[in-house]
Amino acid sequence: MITDITHALPAPTPEAIAALLAEAGLSLQATADALGIADRQTIARWKLGRNPPLLPVWALALLLAGQHPRYVLAARPAQAPGGPQAARSQAEA
Repeated sequence: MITDITHALPAPTPEAIAALLAEAGLSLQATADALGIADRQTIARWKLGRNPPLLPVWALALLLAGQHPRYVLAARPAQAPGGPQAARSQAEA
């Protein structure tokens, strides 16, 4: 739920954005790619304090960098080749 993941997040200040990218070792382009943003200049504008990201986008950036204060992304368990259906068929055999 978006309201839960954004609840009580600090505002995405230019300083916080720059620190996030530096600490995570992310370039403008890598950040844009990870967030599904077409133009790395958007991230550059965030760092300059122009057009800050919407709170859900900021929450996603924090999650991807492992810096969200309440949540952590977890890896999904590996699936059998062919997807879940193939895994069920193998288990039944």
